[in-house]
Amino acid sequence: MKISFCSIAFRHRPMLLEDMIFIISELGYDGIEIWGDHLKGYETSLEKIKKLLYWKNLEVSMISPYFDFTGSTQKWNSSILTGRKFIQFAKELDCSLIRCFTGAVPSELATERHWKRCIEGIKYIAGIAKEENITLAIETHPNTLADTIESTMRLVETVNEDNVKVNLDFYNMWETERISPLKLLNMLYPWVVHIHAKNAVLSKGRISPFCYIMDKNRDLTGIRNLSNGDLDYDLILRGLIDKGYDRYISIECFETSRGPLRIAKEEIAYLRHTLSSFRSLQINNLQLPAKNRL
Repeated sequence: MKISFCSIAFRHRPMLLEDMIFIISELGYDGIEIWGDHLKGYETSLEKIKKLLYWKNLEVSMISPYFDFTGSTQKWNSSILTGRKFIQFAKELDCSLIRCFTGAVPSELATERHWKRCIEGIKYIAGIAKEENITLAIETHPNTLADTIESTMRLVETVNEDNVKVNLDFYNMWETERISPLKLLNMLYPWVVHIHAKNAVLSKGRISPFCYIMDKNRDLTGIRNLSNGDLDYDLILRGLIDKGYDRYISIECFETSRGPLRIAKEEIAYLRHTLSSFRSLQINNLQLPAKNRL
């Protein structure tokens, strides 16, 4: 399993992408997930970014732009253009994944027209991406057509393209369905190609702090480290190891009370330690006589 850090953590800080790459590499990450906005201004200088990534031995785990295939015709057309542009970005940066949002219409309110237009849009972009060996990873997210297990499965099965998969965000699905993360993993695993990891503690009836992540002046409360929140990431990591998951788990940092550098340092330490402990346990377990194994 490889670990990356989402550059969206630096959304409120005027930092160069080069500096983000350098910092994330120095902290021991395997990759960086580049938020779409952080590629603005680099259209003609991606070769420089590619050389820096190579020098720092860092991969681009995924590029994350925004699409809206359930809004107006103008938004649909704009999303097609965005898809074309980011496929080119991904190609130039040797990145095989592009994050895909469906739009701002939740599955429970979606009409058949919403579904039809969204499927058409994703299939169109997927066709172009396939020519470059790039996969679209539909993110499980509240208030989209991928906000429940059922709707996510409906979406990927109806699109029916071998390069349309799922970016599984455990907490997003916890907010909408309150389902066991292992049950969630078992049901969606055949399509999972990337994972978003974040955690929080939400009291009953509280609006999710993740609703306000783009508000620069709002103090986001309730957000926690992976090791201390509603979700048991020890359990999730063990489940991923048991399934042989060897792709990226990407840290999404949205908290404002602590800086992203501190979060990045704490989360990589937690993940490395926990993954190492589970692997050691697996090895020791295999060396025991069958009757004594866990």
